[in-house]
Amino acid sequence: MDYYLDEEDDRLQHASSIGDPIQITESIKNGIKKSTHMMVVVSDKTYKSLWVPFEVGYGHASILDQEKLKNQNDRIKLSVLTLKDIAEKALPDYLQVGYLIKGTKSLNEYISKITDRLEKSLINESRIFSNSQMKHPLDSVLNWNL
Repeated sequence: MDYYLDEEDDRLQHASSIGDPIQITESIKNGIKKSTHMMVVVSDKTYKSLWVPFEVGYGHASILDQEKLKNQNDRIKLSVLTLKDIAEKALPDYLQVGYLIKGTKSLNEYISKITDRLEKSLINESRIFSNSQMKHPLDSVLNWNL
């Protein structure tokens, strides 16, 4: 799976270090434009970030077809994964435009949908872990039953 992570974007990191908001914005837009799907990982830090509303808005405009937004299957292209410290909080409206993933259970459902494979098959092939598995590798960051 190909991915874009802003922390690994050298151009973005350089622009950030010299305080160049235009280059920061262009780097973010370029990363999103190259994406077929977007997952916003919401932690306590990103929940308060001033850049996240821009990134979600741009992702929404670039990835989602406005007319199809009401169809849940189209919303899956823009997903919002809430970490354990945020999972129970009310999310701002701009984060509710995507497919909400609030824990391990809903993450497994999401992976099943985007791969168009049954969750049980993915578990049997060790591609994902059952959300009810003891000592799940994501237990420290995700709520297992959401």
